[in-house]
Amino acid sequence: MASESVLRAGAGYAVAAVPRSCVDVLESRVPAVVKRGLPETASRALSKEALEPILNEAMHADAMLIGPGLSRDPETEELARALVERVDCPTLVDADGLNAFEGRPLRRTHAPLLITPHYG
Repeated sequence: MASESVLRAGAGYAVAAVPRSCVDVLESRVPAVVKRGLPETASRALSKEALEPILNEAMHADAMLIGPGLSRDPETEELARALVERVDCPTLVDADGLNAFEGRPLRRTHAPLLITPHYG
């Protein structure tokens, strides 16, 4: 839904970094969005092994969104924290991206960071 929204807002190109097992489902729902099937955990959430492929994709991005649909899988939350600390493009953290920092301080960022309002 988030990647489809950026297209509706005027972006010419959107990439969704998703667990490999989700690509087929998303292909039928949002065909205009480029999907990158990445390593996943046993619970079918993004694995921390997805870090480098996502960072490589982010090198070509104008902005990144971390959070919607991410899950509360501990390994995926570790991935979200590493991405926020290492990504160089402007980044929006929302939803489960925020949950990844629950009880953990944000150490540093290399790029502008926008954090959405979040209860708690």
